[in-house]
Amino acid sequence: MVKDCNELCLSEAMKQGVQQLHGDISQKQREITLQGFRDGRFRCLVATNVAARGLDIPEVDLVLQCEPPKDIESYIHRSGRTGRAGRKGMCIICFSPSKEYMIGVLERRAGIKFENISAPQQSDIIQASARDVALSLEKVPESTQELFHETAQQLIDGQGALSALSCALAFISGNTGGVTERSVMSSMKGFVAFTLKTENEIRSKGMLWGVLEKYIPSIKDAVKGAKLTADGHAIVFDVPSDKASAITSTLSEQPWGSITIEACTELPEFAASEQNGGGRGGRGGRGGRGGRGVATAPPPTQ
Repeated sequence: MVKDCNELCLSEAMKQGVQQLHGDISQKQREITLQGFRDGRFRCLVATNVAARGLDIPEVDLVLQCEPPKDIESYIHRSGRTGRAGRKGMCIICFSPSKEYMIGVLERRAGIKFENISAPQQSDIIQASARDVALSLEKVPESTQELFHETAQQLIDGQGALSALSCALAFISGNTGGVTERSVMSSMKGFVAFTLKTENEIRSKGMLWGVLEKYIPSIKDAVKGAKLTADGHAIVFDVPSDKASAITSTLSEQPWGSITIEACTELPEFAASEQNGGGRGGRGGRGGRGGRGVATAPPPTQ
């Protein structure tokens, strides 16, 4: 866990101030790091179970568990670092397909129900970064702003105020590249999730292959990770982004009767038989969250 902690702190994906806390760090340095976190000198603390108990920092809004804990006590102690002193908080658990069964174990033993949600899309992350940057801009003193007035006016004259400011926000937040699509079901890059729905009960995923064979045979072999929903009336499946247009163009041309296919924007509850399929999940709230990909749930009272 110490190695994972170090690697996460050094990851290029970490775009905000971050410090680490684990058993290989001296007690004195741990105290300095914790005080810095309490004082708000950095916003993200990456820690092993050394931080799971005994810390009372009321301002912690989010706990992110990188994998499901092996026992309910660890889950409760980890998630209990947020939502303290009457405040609201959220805890998210990320998990791989091979560990999804552990989420069900936590639900049963803790007596809570997790809500599966998809990992955030890149567009969601960029918008959140922009909001953070906007809040930081409010702290720039007027005397410093004046030094940038001439260049800012040049940008406005050349690009227009909206475009110039948008470009500045993108650059400051480190999001100058293009946006890569991810499936809301599996989080796979370059894939889009669709939902096939019908008024009749779906007894097997074979129905999906039959519908695609009849209406859109060109994408049948490209489909990945089909999953039945808990209500028995829908199937969610992944399609490569470059094949998605074949679906959207066909929808306006074919009579589908009681069957509909539409883009999947939120994860539904999947059938119990699908609980070992692919995906990423989490849960939100103090007391724990769990799921494949991302999911949320209210925390237990401590």
